[in-house]
Amino acid sequence: MFGCRGDSTCFFRATMRIMLLLAATLAVALCAALLPARAFAWYNECAESYAATQELGTFGSPIDGAQLPDGDYEVRARTSSAMCVMYADPSAAGARKSKERATISVENGIITARFYLSNPYTHIYIGTAEDAAAVTNEDGDDASAYVAGDPDAGYTPHFFALPISALNEPITIATFSGGYKGVEEGMWYTRQVVFSMSDDEYLAIVSGNASSDGPDSGQGGEGNAESSTPDYGFQSSSPPSPGIRGLDVAVSINTAKITADQVVAASELGVTSITIGKRVKKIAKGAFASTAIKKIVVKSKKLTKKSVKGCLANSKVKKVKVKVGGKKANKKFVKKYKKVFSKKNCGKKVKVG
Repeated sequence: MFGCRGDSTCFFRATMRIMLLLAATLAVALCAALLPARAFAWYNECAESYAATQELGTFGSPIDGAQLPDGDYEVRARTSSAMCVMYADPSAAGARKSKERATISVENGIITARFYLSNPYTHIYIGTAEDAAAVTNEDGDDASAYVAGDPDAGYTPHFFALPISALNEPITIATFSGGYKGVEEGMWYTRQVVFSMSDDEYLAIVSGNASSDGPDSGQGGEGNAESSTPDYGFQSSSPPSPGIRGLDVAVSINTAKITADQVVAASELGVTSITIGKRVKKIAKGAFASTAIKKIVVKSKKLTKKSVKGCLANSKVKKVKVKVGGKKANKKFVKKYKKVFSKKNCGKKVKVG
């Protein structure tokens, strides 16, 4: 039997081979029975999460809808994937200029971002790809689970109106891509997106001086074509709300020289703390005089006794906080800046630390 011709050892080995083969077959069959059936790659499929393919860039502190007047504004719109791009205008003529741009509509404190998403993306879900796949049925007809574009439109940019909580705040979303092979071959992908507005744009809006080439004024969609808002170099770390005064509101100024006009403009908007950015080399004499600024945060390593001479004279500044880098660097510059911001040199006794 099995070519063994009465050899008991050979017979035993052949029997063991058969038993092992049967056991392996049974194990495969059992695993197949226990594992759930894998659905065809439709809306309840998702790609594994992976690292971002591009940086979101820099942006200020969050600005929510309550901090903006009702109206429409153009903002920057960037995703964490170079293959997933937002456009304000997807037409051939407008796509280049409107790449990574979107329009936001603000109404009663609610922000809605309106944009077109690059060709293959037909649906958006607020959450991860895994979350989207878990709540979406296989046919993808549960419209309550996501914001849908127009899957029947084919390989073309799809329009979306996405409610967001704030500007300058990264949001995790899942995008459904049909790719070149059609929706039935697609799956969900996790992305991060951010809709951002610069600080000088924001300050122009809340002060009512938005220029015609910046965001809309929010007053019936008409910008102030006659005014031109000075670029004060603000980068708001806690954007002031309209009409609010006396709060611990802060902006950053990162121009080579800080002028009195910059400080006065910030103070008139309710700012009480100014961060001196890394690029700043000089602060004008009397720059903080008669303003509401009480605190200065220094990130620049370039200030000298000569470059800040008299800058705090007749001011309300009480504290200079040194934040030029790590603990060791801060300690070194605290020692240096205690001399730079001495009463004899800067014109006002302040606490440096």
